[in-house]
Amino acid sequence: MLNARIKLRHLQAFLAVARQRSFARAAERLAITQPGISKTIRELEETLGTSLFERTPKGVALNQAGLTLLRHAGPAIRALEEGIGAIGEARDGVRRLRVGRSPPWRVACSPRHCGTGMRRRRSMPTSV
Repeated sequence: MLNARIKLRHLQAFLAVARQRSFARAAERLAITQPGISKTIRELEETLGTSLFERTPKGVALNQAGLTLLRHAGPAIRALEEGIGAIGEARDGVRRLRVGRSPPWRVACSPRHCGTGMRRRRSMPTSV
């Protein structure tokens, strides 16, 4: 079960530090102070009961716990962003049709062919 003390800002800060490999660059990217991002990561580590990064003079690297969290936090944030986007689209009356294809369908349903046919329904954005 998700610990109620873990907030979205904790995961955003974690992902930024993991991607930037630097507290200072992550703070700059998130437009917060370096002490602020350090405090946020410290709160997350205290809540989880483990450190997430190996800190070195050259920056930071994910340790095993950090790698584990990264495998789950990134997709979770992306899913949340997609869900929020879908709510906004539904609220605004936007309908979207997404068509996936596997390699055997190369000729029968290429993006050029499927996209052309579906674009006739101009009220519905499409992506192939």
